[in-house]
Amino acid sequence: MIEFVSDLKPRLMAHRCGDALERRPLASMLKLLALGERPLARDCYEPGHFTASGIVASPDGDALLMIRHAKLRLWLQPGGHLEPGDSTVVDTVAREVAEETGLRDVDWGDGAIVHVDIHRIPAQRGEPDHEHYDVRIAGRANSWKVRAESDATDVRWWPLAEISPETSDASVVRALMAGSHYLARGRSGPLARFGGLGFTGE
Repeated sequence: MIEFVSDLKPRLMAHRCGDALERRPLASMLKLLALGERPLARDCYEPGHFTASGIVASPDGDALLMIRHAKLRLWLQPGGHLEPGDSTVVDTVAREVAEETGLRDVDWGDGAIVHVDIHRIPAQRGEPDHEHYDVRIAGRANSWKVRAESDATDVRWWPLAEISPETSDASVVRALMAGSHYLARGRSGPLARFGGLGFTGE
């Protein structure tokens, strides 16, 4: 997966943190990636491994794609672990979105990272507790058709006005804001308004 390392490193280095909460995770990710391919494997538990997820806007820009995660029992953006056949971050995110929601027709643009986060995953099914070093990219769907599959027990287009820390994890809300801000550049309408809610970029 050396190709993945070569793809991920410049994307991380080019990422501009949207707030102070991203600076430490970004620095930790760059440090971990310096170890090479090992942190890309899902059985790297100390301190953890990279994952990737997608902030996907609906075709009209009024909603974002969310899944109800079977193990974590939270509403999250679709995403997951890297696989040996993935050469780029876009490869991972596109595959995970398709596996969990059935959605394949997504415009991922330039595949720029829009948000980063490190979060703890509790021990389960023989895996010790560990950290996910999650990188997020944003895209716009060209289809409304979705269905829950793989790790998702439910999937829905979540209206922008209803997304809050009460409906999902705070780090997920920050990621959704960052992705919406990125997608709203040069646009008007709901995405542009949502993107302006406290997310300024640097």
